[in-house]
Amino acid sequence: MNLLFVPAIGLLILAAFGSWPYNFYILTRIVVCLTSAWFAFQLHSKRRFLWEAPVIAVALIFNPVAPFHLDKETWRTLNILGAIVLSPALFIPVTRKPAIQLGEAALPQCAQNFCTHCGARLGASDCFCRHCGVAIVRQ
Repeated sequence: MNLLFVPAIGLLILAAFGSWPYNFYILTRIVVCLTSAWFAFQLHSKRRFLWEAPVIAVALIFNPVAPFHLDKETWRTLNILGAIVLSPALFIPVTRKPAIQLGEAALPQCAQNFCTHCGARLGASDCFCRHCGVAIVRQ
């Protein structure tokens, strides 16, 4: 379970079902916008494009820089929808990529034109992986 999203979802639920001072809503905007933007980046890097657009929409709606000024009922609906959009993030496992090895183990994969970091197919003249940006070592 990915607990990074619990504060954002919790703030959205609290904002939907309570009456709070204005500073609480500003904090909610900041936390939800940053969490949504990070989640959209993670979805994009894992090539899960189905959820990317709704998560970007949540980040844009809750951005604190250029806020939308809507009535309370509209915000209540948007808070609930935002919590629904972010809730699948709780169940996406957190996986960390292994450290890059530039020793002998990396050379056979480079010879086969695959990135040692992300496994993406490489072109014959690539010096960097187009997917993850890792330098390619060829001998």
